[in-house]
Amino acid sequence: MASATERSFINKFLLTSADGERQVDISAGVAGDFYFYEDIFSPVMTAKTLMLDTGRTRIDGDKYNESFMSALPLKTGENVEIIIENQRNQTLNLSLKVFEASQVFQQDDKNLVFFNFISPDHFKSESTRVYRKLPAQNTTENIRSILVDDLKSDVEFRGSPSSSAFSYQGNSRKPFTVIMDIAPRTSSEENGRSAGFFFYQTREGYNFRSVKDLIDQPITETYTYGGTADDVYEPKTPFGRQDPQKRILKYRQVQTDNLNSKSMFGAFGGKRFNFKPSSDGLDPDANSTFDYEDFDATSFFGNATYEPPADATDLKFTRQYISIQDMQGLTDRLNVNFDHSIFDVQGPITYNSIFSQILNITVPQNLNLHAGNTIVVNISKAGCQFEYDEKLSGKYLIKEVCHHVTNSRSYSHLLIVRDTLGS
Repeated sequence: MASATERSFINKFLLTSADGERQVDISAGVAGDFYFYEDIFSPVMTAKTLMLDTGRTRIDGDKYNESFMSALPLKTGENVEIIIENQRNQTLNLSLKVFEASQVFQQDDKNLVFFNFISPDHFKSESTRVYRKLPAQNTTENIRSILVDDLKSDVEFRGSPSSSAFSYQGNSRKPFTVIMDIAPRTSSEENGRSAGFFFYQTREGYNFRSVKDLIDQPITETYTYGGTADDVYEPKTPFGRQDPQKRILKYRQVQTDNLNSKSMFGAFGGKRFNFKPSSDGLDPDANSTFDYEDFDATSFFGNATYEPPADATDLKFTRQYISIQDMQGLTDRLNVNFDHSIFDVQGPITYNSIFSQILNITVPQNLNLHAGNTIVVNISKAGCQFEYDEKLSGKYLIKEVCHHVTNSRSYSHLLIVRDTLGS
């Protein structure tokens, strides 16, 4: 009987000094678990692990009786190349930089060192500023331009078509800061009244994706929780005999809905007040209100339509927004560059609705899973493994994925979300 959680192997863990002069192979020094993360709310990828430094480090083919921290010397900012392969012939190939390195334990000639790693473009973004004014063109193309022309990144980019087109002044801010500011103001080409994009990085590259695009994409994988600890499901279960690699090892329901937090963050609607530089004070526009009934999303993870609880209809306007009218000058005779009247309120509805239901699941390691993928989960009812739990089962979006390697087993931990209850 095959095991669902087989071991992965660290084939390469190569540290290169910031000046490129020295290299240290520390693949044999991984003393604790290794974690690699992707998140649809993060423009970079991260990883972390514990390293055992015995003072007998191989550097550039020679053996030194000293620690790798002193032999490099390790100052953070070093390049690291990591190759991990599991028994399904899947490979995790990473090129990262050392973000943090700290000694957590020392005994005799042994040092235990904690490492944090991050995408190289993080440091490039921290040291780069967008001074120029972005043209009034499709925002997806402006994002591509920031990555290529300002960040000078060679990472592949994939963007959803956008209906938004407005000029944007960089104001000497960091590239990732500018991109994350533009994302909530962007609406999809197919659904112009559903603002809110995600910008994030996976091993496949940068992604600038609309909620609609993420929902409508093909399903990556299907996983089943049958309430049994066996490696292979019993034929008597409603799921039949299952591939042990498609098994949910454990799950935890993080959230189904939170009326209080949703109302606080404007999930059901809001009202916007506009400040015109050419006039005095606030100008509450008659068309500045926007609620879930105006929300023109056409795709949902479940069959239900997004709406608040029946007794929450008075929560449509629990949040107010104040914005300066974005003109191409300081007079009303010029055209409005960007209209906040809808998008300020649409964005919170989009982002809050997608997190109506949240699950934490652990599955056998699958390195083909990425943040932003969609999966289907089939979960049996509590106390009755012969029936599906229709409120928990169905299609979900992977908000965050953590590929986890231990000395004996390998896992993928997924935080999955969706906008409706039930399949």
